[in-house]
Amino acid sequence: MIKHLTVLFIFISSLMTYGQDLVYNSSQEIDFLTSIGQQFYKQIDSNKKKKLYLNNLPIDSSGLSFNDLIVLTNSSKVYGYSISDGLKRNNFYSIDNNILKSETSIDYLFVPSKQYLINTNIFAIRDKKLLLINPNNWQVSELLDIRKVSYDYQPIEVAFSKADKVLIEYGENVGGGYDVYGFLVYDLKTQKTWEVTQDFRKFLPIDKVTDLTKLMIFTIQNDKHLYFKIPDEKPGKGSDEFVFDVNFNFIGRSLEKEINQVGVNVVDNKVKSCNVFSKSDKSMVVIEYTPRYDLDKIFYKMFYDSVILNREIKFKKSDLELLKNFIFAKHNYQFTSEYYQAYFNLFSFYGSPEKLKTRTKDVNKHLSDADKKNLALINSMLKNAK
Repeated sequence: MIKHLTVLFIFISSLMTYGQDLVYNSSQEIDFLTSIGQQFYKQIDSNKKKKLYLNNLPIDSSGLSFNDLIVLTNSSKVYGYSISDGLKRNNFYSIDNNILKSETSIDYLFVPSKQYLINTNIFAIRDKKLLLINPNNWQVSELLDIRKVSYDYQPIEVAFSKADKVLIEYGENVGGGYDVYGFLVYDLKTQKTWEVTQDFRKFLPIDKVTDLTKLMIFTIQNDKHLYFKIPDEKPGKGSDEFVFDVNFNFIGRSLEKEINQVGVNVVDNKVKSCNVFSKSDKSMVVIEYTPRYDLDKIFYKMFYDSVILNREIKFKKSDLELLKNFIFAKHNYQFTSEYYQAYFNLFSFYGSPEKLKTRTKDVNKHLSDADKKNLALINSMLKNAK
């Protein structure tokens, strides 16, 4: 993990370069950013007008207002939606010589976010149908009528994996919230669909009537894993997230985190890392973050007082330092480093307002026997680490 904070627009062409630690200035309201090898972001200026910027040049001279953006990694295509007069309009653009050119718009589509992490196509849902939008000509084709395989229930949450599979969580709107009734996986290559509801029952609270009652929210992913969590009725308590492989098989658990992703860093058409909102103990910041299950499963073991083994922590020096400081964060240690503050504030157990009020420098007396053994092992490995 590279230790740095950024002012929201560090981007990549062929090589990553990193600057000094900087705190995001909350007086500059920047809503979203991403990278296609260029600086691309949206900012609210001093007159409260939204503007789009490409390579620090304003390209939204028409005054367009985006509520969300998707920039596809293998092309200079941009998607965003706007709402006017109650009508949701999906706008599609191309970028040519730093100019944003409008190509077409389509009404009444729901386009799940985070798709720039997947491929060069855009997926959407309308009238309970899963659709594919070709960014070359913006033609819309139907992939799946969800009603036919979900007992006429509506899709609630949709997640796309690197293996060209789609997880569809279905149910219905009940009293302003959602009741979940089941889960489907759809294979984009074979066009086959199968139920995985029974596989997911162990993760969701059980209700006598519906059997499944709460959502599993897709939070973030890397090339091999997808992270989900269940919305907690009591935020800040901390709970587990569930980690799946790209075929939606359960892999393990990790600690709950609050991931508010605001962009990606792309090198050679591959997403290398994400930019996420966090906070130091005083300011809002953006930190570079990539989900790492190899680290997350060690964090999980240490949090629940398991002794880790030498063979489990074959990491480089910066990762070992994160593991060491995690033990202190576990006991609400007050870090002087803004980076460690921001990194561990991503975790629900550390980042709650209640924890912020009770930070301490004296954690030695709280260390468990497992903590002490884990610290000794990590310290011994740090002596020879690079």
